[in-house]
This record gives sequence, structure tokens and C-alpha cells, in this order.
Amino acid sequence: MSKKEKTIPSTIDALQEMPATALTPASDNATKQSIESLEFEKLKLLYENVSEQNRFYLSWRHKLVAGHFAVLAVLFYAIYELKTSEKGLDVYAGWPAFGITLVSVLIMGFDFRNQKLFKSAQIVGAAIEQKLGMKMPYHGKEMIEGFFLRHEKTIEGGFMNKYFTHTNLIWLFYIICMVLGVWLSRIL
Repeated sequence: MSKKEKTIPSTIDALQEMPATALTPASDNATKQSIESLEFEKLKLLYENVSEQNRFYLSWRHKLVAGHFAVLAVLFYAIYELKTSEKGLDVYAGWPAFGITLVSVLIMGFDFRNQKLFKSAQIVGAAIEQKLGMKMPYHGKEMIEGFFLRHEKTIEGGFMNKYFTHTNLIWLFYIICMVLGVWLSRIL
């Protein structure tokens, strides 16, 4: 059993242990319905919060990638200026090249931490969707599972879904930048 499979059931168990139904007398249907409504409202509020957190963490990922491109552009421009300088500064062109490696390692570390945060939000969201049995209309025709559950099942799919994820492709780009930075710093 994978770590992800262990986490989702434990989160679902934690959600099922909410005390609202434990206070309900078996004969009092009105009280039971109001407590179930209160439990639903708690889950709805939690789901909204988890969705907002997921959007927040994903927006940070976009900012990290955009920032990485901006810093790379500055460093490549610095390399170009140093190599074309007539003042004998071309011997220092390896430093910005090595900076490409350092920046890529740093941003990859930030992205790794950010991924842990949005993955935890997605796991909690999937647990809530599973508890509520959420279904959403898909192109107005059929009902499919909620966003978080659908996302988890997509990743569990075939080779393309498992290995060609945004995370793997972004990390591949970071690794290429690291190698490029080391290579450029050695040849310049």
C-alpha cells in the first residue's frame, strides 16, 4: 500500500469521527437532521477552505516558475554582456552561469515544499469528496467525481498520466537548467 493510499483513508476516518452524530438521540429525527445539516455545513466550509488553499499554493507555483524564467533571463544577459565586454571581463562569465545552477536548485527546493502543501490540500479535498459522495456535471451530460478525487485517479492512470505530470516536467526543466549552468560555468 502506497503512502498516498494510507493517507486518504486515515483522513476519511478522521472526518467520520466528527462528534455531531454522536450527540443524536435515535428517536429524535428533527435533531438528527439538524445535526447532519450542521455536519454538512462544517464539511462544506472545510471544502471551501481546502479549495482556496489549493488555489493559493498552485498560484505560488506559477510565481516560482515565472520568477525562475525572469532570473534566468537576467543571468543569460549578464553572461552575454560579460562575454562581449571589451574590458576583459569575459573571465567572469562563469559566475552568472554558476548562478543559473544555484537559482535552479533554490527554486526547485521551494517548489518541492510548495508541492507538499498543495498535495496535502488535495488529499483532504479528495477525502471530503469521498465522504460526501460528490458528483459534478461534465459537459452537461454525465456526472463525474469531484475535482480532487478525479485528480487522484488521473495520476493513478497509465504511463503518461503517472510520469508526465506538471511536477515532473517542471522538475525536468529545473534539472536541465542546473546541468546547463554547471556546463556553462565550466566552458566559459
